[in-house]
Amino acid sequence: MKNSLFKRAFAVAAAAPLALTQCLTVANAASVDNAALAVVANDAATESSNSITLEGENGLTYITPGAGVDDSDDYMVGEDKLADVYETLGDGKFTVTKDSDWNSLVYTKLIGVDKKSGSFSIQSALSEAAKRAGNYQDITNKIIKHVGDVNYVIDDKGNITLTCNVTDIVPEFTEGSKKTIGEVLNDLAAKYGVEIATDDTFSDVTIAGQFTVVINAESLKNDTKVSADVTFTSDKLKQYKGTAIADYGLEQLDALEKDANKAIDEAFEATESEKIADCKAEVADALAYYKKQLNRVKTWSDKALNKTTEKKEYGTFAEALAAAKASRFGQRVENRLNKEIPSTASEAAEKELVNNIYDKIVNQIGKNSSYSLDITTGQLGAFADALYDITAQLSAGTATFSAKFEDKELEDAKAYILETYGLNVTDGYKTVDVTADYSGVKAGTGSVDVKFKRVLEVETTTTTSTTSTTSTSTETTTTTSETTSTTTDTTTDTTTDTTTATETTSSETTTTKVVKTDANYYVTAKTGFYLNIDEKFNKDQIESIYVSIDEVEISYGEAENEKGEKEIVAETVLSKGKGYNITDKVDFGTQTPSSVFKKGEYKFSHDIALYATEDIEVEGKVVAKSGDVLKNVDGSEANVICYVGVKGDGDLNFMADSKDASLVLVWYSKMSTGAKADEEIFSTSNQIATYDENNQKVAREGYDKNLDEFAAFLCDVNNEKAEDNFYIQKPARKIMSNDASFILKLYGKTSTGGNPDRATWDSVLYSSSSTTEE
Repeated sequence: MKNSLFKRAFAVAAAAPLALTQCLTVANAASVDNAALAVVANDAATESSNSITLEGENGLTYITPGAGVDDSDDYMVGEDKLADVYETLGDGKFTVTKDSDWNSLVYTKLIGVDKKSGSFSIQSALSEAAKRAGNYQDITNKIIKHVGDVNYVIDDKGNITLTCNVTDIVPEFTEGSKKTIGEVLNDLAAKYGVEIATDDTFSDVTIAGQFTVVINAESLKNDTKVSADVTFTSDKLKQYKGTAIADYGLEQLDALEKDANKAIDEAFEATESEKIADCKAEVADALAYYKKQLNRVKTWSDKALNKTTEKKEYGTFAEALAAAKASRFGQRVENRLNKEIPSTASEAAEKELVNNIYDKIVNQIGKNSSYSLDITTGQLGAFADALYDITAQLSAGTATFSAKFEDKELEDAKAYILETYGLNVTDGYKTVDVTADYSGVKAGTGSVDVKFKRVLEVETTTTTSTTSTTSTSTETTTTTSETTSTTTDTTTDTTTDTTTATETTSSETTTTKVVKTDANYYVTAKTGFYLNIDEKFNKDQIESIYVSIDEVEISYGEAENEKGEKEIVAETVLSKGKGYNITDKVDFGTQTPSSVFKKGEYKFSHDIALYATEDIEVEGKVVAKSGDVLKNVDGSEANVICYVGVKGDGDLNFMADSKDASLVLVWYSKMSTGAKADEEIFSTSNQIATYDENNQKVAREGYDKNLDEFAAFLCDVNNEKAEDNFYIQKPARKIMSNDASFILKLYGKTSTGGNPDRATWDSVLYSSSSTTEE
C-alpha cells in the first residue's frame, strides 16, 4: 500500500486536534467575567469582541501600541524599562521590545467557553484524504468508517482532553478487500484449489481502541508554551504511549500472520510443504508493507532525536520552500511520489485537500458559536509568504523557527513612544519565534512555544512635541414631552376576557398591562430520569394536574422576541378559580425519551409538554381538545422536567466507557468506607465537579444537583427494572462493582463495532453469565 493511506489519513486525524485547540477558544463561548479579564494584559481583548482574527485588535498577532493593564507590560529591553536604557545599537540608537499577550487572550476565551464538552466529526476530512489514495481508495474508505467522532472536554483550569474511538479494523483486512491479507488468502485458495478458512481464523485479533490527547492549555494563563500527551488505549484496556503505539500495531500484525499461517497449515496436507511455504511467504509479503511503515515510525523518532543541523537562513518563505524542493528529501518526494512541492505558502493553502479539511473542521467546531474564528487558509498562506529574515534549526529533539513580519500598528506605537518618552522611533517590525520540543516523542509527549514580539529601533535624542488645543462649547437643549394614559375595555363571548391598559412613563419605556381570564394548569410532578433507548415516559412521574379558570394580569414591555411578540416582564394571578383534577386526562403525546434526546447537546434536562387525551371541559367551557398541548393563560405550556442520557455515562460525555467504570468503582469504594451518598458528588462531569488546589474533586459552585443524581441513575445500570428507578436518589441506590463490570463489558462490545442500543445492553445485563441483582 502506498504512503497515501498512512501519511494522508493519519495526518488528517492528527490535524483535527490541532484545529480543535485553535477553535475551542471561540466555539460556544460565553461572555467573560471581570475576574477572567483580569488575566488579560492585551487591552484590545474586550468582552464585546465576537471574533478572533489573525491581525487587528482581536488578532493573535496584535500587540497593543501603548502600555498594557500595568507598567510591567510597557516597552522593555531585556528586564529594563525603556526609560532606563539609552544605547544598545550604536549610532545613538537602541532597541525596545514588547511581547504579545496572545496566550492570555486565548486562555481567557478558553475558560469562558460555555460549552465545556462536545464532539465533532472528522469523517469529511478523512474522506478528502481518501480521494488521494489512488488504487487504495476502497480499503481506505472502509478503514476510516471505523474512526469515530472527536470528543473534547475542557476542565475548569482550561486543560483540554480529546478522545477518538476506533472500532476494530481487522475485518477490513481479512475479508477479501484489495491489497489486504484477506485478498491474498482468497487468491491462494483459488490458485491451489483448496479451502483456506477465514471465517473464524482471525476472531481473536482486534485492532481497536481509543486515542486520548491531553493538552495542557492551563499554562497559557502565564506562558506561551503548551504541552500535550498522547495515549492509545486498546480494546483490552492496555495503554500505549508514543512509539509504543507502533509496537501495538506490530503485535497485532504478528498475530494476524500467525493465525493466517495456522489456517494455511490446516488447508494442506503435511506433505505439501512447498505449497505451504509459498502461501506463508505470500502472507508475509502482504503484511511486510504495513510492518515497514510502523517500524519507520520508530526509526524516524530515533533519527529525529539525534538530528542536528546548522542554523539555516532564508530571505523569504518562498526561498525556504525553494531550498526544500532542491534538497535530497524534496527531490525524493517529487520524483518518487510524483508530487510537486508548492512554491509559496499561499499555493499550498489553496490546495483542495488543505482548504477543505481546515474549513470543514473549523465550521463544525464553530457551529452555532457565540464567537467566530475568522482566520482562513488563504490568510494563513499570505501571512507565511510575507515573513522575511527567516531562520530555522534542528537540535537533538528541538526545532526552532524565527522570522520577521510587518507591524500593522507601527505608527500608533511610534506615537506612544514619542508621547510617553519624547523619543523618536526610526524603524519597527514584529517577530515570531516558535520552539517545538519533541524530545519526549517516544513517551508520547511534546510541547510548542509561540512568541510574537514588537521590535522598535529608537533614537536616544529627545524630541519636544508641541500640541495645539482647540476648545469647543456645546449647548444642550432639553425637551419635555406630555404623558398620556389610555385605558381600553374589551368584552368577547370566547373563553378569554381581556382588559388592556397602556401606560407611558416620562422616560422612553412603555409597559402594556393585559388582564386575561383563562385556564391555568397546576402540575405536581417528580423530576424524571430516562435513557435515550427508552421508548416512553413514565406516567407515574405526574403526581397530579389541576386546572382552574384564573384571572391573570400580564405586563408586556416594548422589546419583542424573534416572532415579533412583546416580551412579558411580569405576571400576577389576581384571582384563582376552583381547581379540577384532570390527572387521568393527560399524557405525553407522541414524545419519547429517544425522540427528545440530542447527542452532543449538553443540556440534559428537557421540559416535556403535557397533552390532553380527551376534550377537557371546565365550567361548561372546553379549555383543551383531545390531542392539544395544555397551555396556560400566558401562553406557556404545562410540562414536567425530564433528564435523558446515555446508559452507563456517568461523566456525561455521551458514551459509556472505561472512565465511567472507574468512576463507579471510586464511588463504590467511598460508600464502602463510610462516606454518605447525600454529601458526596457522584459525577466527574465539569458541569458538576471541579478540582481544588489539592486536585481533589469538589462540587462546582451552583451546580445542578438533579444532574448529579441523573448521572448516578445512568450508572446504576442493573436497576432499570425497578419501578422507582426513574426518580430515586443516590442514598437509595446500590451502585456497586458489578455496575462497573457491566459498563466495561458494554464498552468492549461498542469498541469493536457494536451499538449501545437496547439489544446490546440486554445482552450484557441478562446473558446467562451476567448477574442482574446487586
